[in-house]
Amino acid sequence: MNNKQLLEQILIADKWGIMLDKGVMLLKSLKCLCEEHPPYSRQISDIIDSIRNGGNISTSMGKNQFHPVLINLVYVGEETGSLDTSLSKAARVLEKELHVRKENPLYGDKIVFYSQLGGMLEQGCPLVLSLNAITQSDFFENGWKKQVKRVTEDIGGGEIFSKALAKCKLFEKLDTEVIHNGEILGILDVNINKLGGYYERLGGCYKRLSLSNHKKLKEGNKIIFYEQLGLLLDDGYKHKQELEALDIIKDCIHLPKNWRKMVACIIDDMITGASLPDAMSRYKLFKKSEIEILKERYENSEMFSDLARIHKPSAY
Repeated sequence: MNNKQLLEQILIADKWGIMLDKGVMLLKSLKCLCEEHPPYSRQISDIIDSIRNGGNISTSMGKNQFHPVLINLVYVGEETGSLDTSLSKAARVLEKELHVRKENPLYGDKIVFYSQLGGMLEQGCPLVLSLNAITQSDFFENGWKKQVKRVTEDIGGGEIFSKALAKCKLFEKLDTEVIHNGEILGILDVNINKLGGYYERLGGCYKRLSLSNHKKLKEGNKIIFYEQLGLLLDDGYKHKQELEALDIIKDCIHLPKNWRKMVACIIDDMITGASLPDAMSRYKLFKKSEIEILKERYENSEMFSDLARIHKPSAY
């Protein structure tokens, strides 16, 4: 599927979802799409014929070269009676893929993977069915597809998603820990969407950073550090959880070696009894305003997102 075809399917899904949401009858909405999207008039006519013969929309779409994620979301919409919202979600998810295809950002594969998986799970699509749709997408290279297929097979064999993902070389401990937290808390779709947003911001951060500008580099690394803490401490923030999160961050390749060494020193200070803000206050690169925010100990991870946000203007 090329970019032009993908854009056409995005427009179809978006327009179709809006028409259904506003009360336009199903067959009438499809007739409108058939007239207004000539490249897909034959495929949409087949869907109309299928409905008239008592068939499913998603089954007909599966025979007519539609994006597998769109087909999956239409299937869920048919089953749950929420076809309008499923189509709108499909449009948003496929827009993300089109953007990545055009811009080719860092971590593009992960951005699309988490966006599509999170979008499908959010609409109620089963995990294995969602992963199967991703393996059928022509966006991903064969190496990615093989790894995701193995993950799917392991889940079919009884393993939980995070453990199956931990065996996959494409994903780091940061990914699997955030997903594991989502499994425990029953918010897997939320945490997967958070990971997608994290990699999108991470790629943008790296793109904007000037390696010749020490101040920008320092602020950029600080943004990444706070983003990671926010991801890992999404269920409140306590001393033990802080240590576990920092232990993951010190081994994460998204930060340079000197930062990872500093994180290891912060861990050592905390093991001997220091709090996170006290341990961080020993390093000049953390400003007094940041330490004061941390000392307030707000019981949610949005605090770390706020800390990341206040550094973006100076990093960019």
